[in-house]
Amino acid sequence: MENNKIYRIAWKFFSELNGSEEILTLNPSTQEREWHVPSRYFRYDYGGEMYEIVLENDDSYLVSPEHKVYVKTVTRDTR
Repeated sequence: MENNKIYRIAWKFFSELNGSEEILTLNPSTQEREWHVPSRYFRYDYGGEMYEIVLENDDSYLVSPEHKVYVKTVTRDTR
């Protein structure tokens, strides 16, 4: 299975990247979304356990247990 990323022009698979595309990133200091060209890529075969992350809009992603993921906790008023 191959992960895909969002780009300014469209969704692409990792194998379709040519190194010049900007991808949407999250600045951990400001919590703002920013577009950047990656400085390097990490690609390797992986055959172990995967976690599925399902978002509120029903998009889902598969990540390995070692993959870093930003999480924002939202407190809802239940009164």
